[in-house]
Amino acid sequence: MALALLLPPQALLPTLRPELVAAGIAGAAPLLRDFTSEGERFFNNMRVPAALVAGAAIKDAFVMQYVPEEVEKSRAWSLLRNAYLLLQISAFASQLGVVFVATHAIVQLQMTNLDSTAESLQALLRRELEFEYVGTRCGFMTGLLAFMLAQSLRVRMALRRSSELSWCAMYLLLASTFSLITYNNTRTINYGGYTGLVCRWAVLQFDLVLRSFRSGGVAAAISIVTFVGGLLVAMRLFSKTLLLHADRDGDGVVSFQEMFQLVGRLFSGRGFKNDGEARSA
Repeated sequence: MALALLLPPQALLPTLRPELVAAGIAGAAPLLRDFTSEGERFFNNMRVPAALVAGAAIKDAFVMQYVPEEVEKSRAWSLLRNAYLLLQISAFASQLGVVFVATHAIVQLQMTNLDSTAESLQALLRRELEFEYVGTRCGFMTGLLAFMLAQSLRVRMALRRSSELSWCAMYLLLASTFSLITYNNTRTINYGGYTGLVCRWAVLQFDLVLRSFRSGGVAAAISIVTFVGGLLVAMRLFSKTLLLHADRDGDGVVSFQEMFQLVGRLFSGRGFKNDGEARSA
């Protein structure tokens, strides 16, 4: 004891066990515990608001299909109405997918042999249920954004007789929508914000469908065919719509100048006008 007091601390280090010295330098091992109940609560917290948004989206999806005759004959208003319907259906499908995947994830946590021990809930979900974790987060955010964008188009349509007021309300809703994206990106936990989350979900979804297709899954084959078909139709529809509203000289080609003019008309409040507004302008 007296010798230990006389010697400097460095002289005592060789007498310690090497593994204890290494543990003291590297720090203690992470504490593992069971996160089953926390995982169930996480997915339940995702599916409840998703169900509410899905119900609201499908309830009002077709409200703009019955309009006055002058609005129905307007190509611009028809484009707005169709975009509204597409966004509402997309919101419904995204949120319904969240409900389904979250419910399935809860069942897996309760009834399968998942290793539910981890140092954190995030570590557990990314290790054992990454597809469900990414899918619910991405689907909920995507559906919510589609729902908000649809409401901005709806308020533009509802207040169309007061042009400036309708544009004001629409832009305020758009500002609220993009503020949600900003908040999500600044408070993101992982995957680098909304775009990173979407990219990761696309990779996981593609891997899931491809593995199922290789094993002879009929549903996977149908999923691939319908996705490619929908993508081709969407590209064709976009090109037709672009030519219809941006090609001012009718040459079949949209120049950069015509594109800039279209954007200018939209942001100046002259992008979608019915016949009454056009006469009063």
